[in-house]
Amino acid sequence: MGGFGWGPVGRFHDHSPSFTPDGKFLAFLSERSFDPVYDTHGFDLGFPTSTKPFLIALSAETSSPFGPSAHVVEPAGAGSAESDDPEDKPAQEPRTDVDLDRLAERIIAVPVPQGSYAKLRAAEGALLWLAEDVYGVTGDGRASSSDRSPGKRLERFDLVRKETSVLVPALDDYELSGDASTVVLQHEHRVRAVPAGVRADEDSPENVTVDLNRIRVLLEPLKVWGQAFDEAWRLQREFFWTPDMGGLDWDAVHARYRPLVQNLGSHDDLVDLLWELHGELGTSHAYVTAAGAVEAGGGAQGFLGADLRPGAGGWEVVRILDPESSDPKAISPLSGPGADVRPGDIIAAVDGLPVPADKGPAALLVGAGGRVVELTVIRSSGEGVPAQRRIAVVPLRSEERLRYQNWVNANRRAVRAASDGAFGYLHIPDMVASGWAQLHRDLDSEAAKNGLIIDVRHNRGGHTSQLVAELIGRKVTAWMLPRGDQAGTYPEQAPRGPVVILTDEFAGSDGDIVTQVAKLRGIGPVVGTRTWGGVVGVDGRFDLADGTSVTQPRYAFWFTQGVGFGVENRGVEPDIEVPYPPHAYAAGEDPQLEQGVAILKEMLAEIPTDVPPAREGYPSLRPAALPPRPQETAREKG
Repeated sequence: MGGFGWGPVGRFHDHSPSFTPDGKFLAFLSERSFDPVYDTHGFDLGFPTSTKPFLIALSAETSSPFGPSAHVVEPAGAGSAESDDPEDKPAQEPRTDVDLDRLAERIIAVPVPQGSYAKLRAAEGALLWLAEDVYGVTGDGRASSSDRSPGKRLERFDLVRKETSVLVPALDDYELSGDASTVVLQHEHRVRAVPAGVRADEDSPENVTVDLNRIRVLLEPLKVWGQAFDEAWRLQREFFWTPDMGGLDWDAVHARYRPLVQNLGSHDDLVDLLWELHGELGTSHAYVTAAGAVEAGGGAQGFLGADLRPGAGGWEVVRILDPESSDPKAISPLSGPGADVRPGDIIAAVDGLPVPADKGPAALLVGAGGRVVELTVIRSSGEGVPAQRRIAVVPLRSEERLRYQNWVNANRRAVRAASDGAFGYLHIPDMVASGWAQLHRDLDSEAAKNGLIIDVRHNRGGHTSQLVAELIGRKVTAWMLPRGDQAGTYPEQAPRGPVVILTDEFAGSDGDIVTQVAKLRGIGPVVGTRTWGGVVGVDGRFDLADGTSVTQPRYAFWFTQGVGFGVENRGVEPDIEVPYPPHAYAAGEDPQLEQGVAILKEMLAEIPTDVPPAREGYPSLRPAALPPRPQETAREKG
C-alpha cells in the first residue's frame, strides 16, 4: 500500500518555485487548471493534465510580461552624458522588492496550455520545465508491448516572444547552472551540458558530454554499510507514522544493532541486518530491497502460452491458453494469426534444434522472450505421413497475465454454470492501475447480472481501494429509459443485485482496506478467510546511497464503527469463514467461490434484483378536453 493521493492542505498544489534572474517575479507550477476530460469506459470526468506555470509579480508596480504596458518616452537628451562603454558602467545586483499586500492577486498565468509539467527553473528571459505527454500507467495502450516508455522533454518558454520551444526532446532529469546559462542533462546514464538559451545539436561544440568513466571512487565497505545503517535508522525515526515509535526506545534499538555492522561480510549481510532493524517496529510495509542486478545479455526466458507434454518426436500441445483480446500480454504466440497450432500438434524443433525429450521447448527458449523464433510443428492427420511445417512466433516474456486471464474466465464460467447464467464475477488482483483496468474490463456486463461476486483474494494492495469501494458499493436509485436502446442504471455501473465479497489471507494492504470498508458500508457479506493485516502504508520516497530501497510505515489507518487501529497485524475477519485447503486446490475445487454463489442465491430471496420499470404509468401528455362553452347568450338574456 503506497502512493496515497492525499491532497494538499491549501486550495491548490503549488510547487517548483524559482525566482527570475531580474528579481521581479517568482515563477512556479500549480495544479489550478480545471479543464476536465471525459472517461471513455464509464461516466466520469478527470483532470489528468491540470498543471500550468505561473508568475507572481513581487512588486505592486511590476507589470505582467504578457499584458498591456504604457509607452514610455524619454526626455530629449536623456542619458546622453552616460558612457556607452559597458566597462564604464558598474554592475548592479538585481533588486527585489516584495509587496506582501494583495500578493496573491498578482498571480499571472503563463500563456501555455495546461499539461503535465515538472521542475520549473527560471533562466535569463525564459522559463524551463520538464514536460511529458499523458500515457496509460500500465503501458498496455502503447503501439506494441515492446515499445519503451515515452520520456520527458525539456521545454523553454521565451518570456519576450511568448513562444515555447523544445531544448531537449528526451531526458530523465536536468538542472540549471547558478548563472542560468547552462543546463546539465541526465539521460540513460549519460550526463551532458548544453546552453540554456538555444537548442544544441548532438554534434555542436556547445554540447559537452561528461565522461563518467573517468570517475574513480574508493570505498571502505564497513564505513559505507555503517552509514547505510545509520541512515535507515534515521529515516524510520523521522517518518514512522507515530513520533513515539509506538513506545519503542529507538535509540536503544540503534545501540543494540549498530555494533553488528563491524561483522558484516557482504551487502547481503547488510540487507539482512536492516530487515532485523525494521522488524523491531512490528509494523507492515517496513521493507528493504537491494538495488536490482543488471539482467544478463541473454534476455528473458521465452514462453509459448500453452500446456505441453512429452510426445512422439517432440512435445505435444495439450492446451493453448485462451487469448484475451483486451490484454496485449495475454495472447499465446501459438494462437496468433498464421500460427494455426492446435491441441495434438507436436513441437519438434526450435530454430532447427530438436526439442530435448527430457526438458521440452523451454530449454531452447532461454533468452528468447520477445524475440522471433522458428518452430517446427508436426501434425498427424491419422493417415499417411504427418504434415510438417515451420512457423515464426514471438515467445512471451511471461505467461503470468495469460494464465491469470484464463483463471478469471474459468471462475466466471463456474459462477455462470452454478447460477444458470444469473450471476456475475469480477476479480481485482491489486489496488493499482492494473487492478483498476481489470475491474473495468468486464464491469458493465457483470454488474448487470442478478447478483455479483467481487473477488479480492490474492489482492496485492496499492492505493485505489477508495475508488473501488465507491464503485462496487453503488446502489441503483433510478433508471434511464432511452428510446431504441437498453435501459441503464443510475448511477451507471451500479450492481443491480446483491453483492458478495470473497477474500483470503493473501489479500493485504489495500486489499485489507477494501475488505474492511465493504463490511463497514454494508456492500455485501465477506466470505473466505481472515486477510493479511497490514494497513500502515508507505510512499517509497527514499533510497540509500547505493540504491537500496528502504520504506518507512508512514500512513496509519484508523477505521470507524469501533474498528480503530484493529486491522494492523490482525487482518479483517470474514462474515462467513470458508477455508481453502490444499487438497481442494489440488482437486480443482474452489469452496470459497462455491459458497459465494450459494449465499447469493439465499440473498436474492430477500434482496431482489433491480429491474427497469415498464414504460407505463407515466403522465399523459395529451391535452385535456376543453370545458363546455356557456350556452347562455346575450340574446337569450334579452
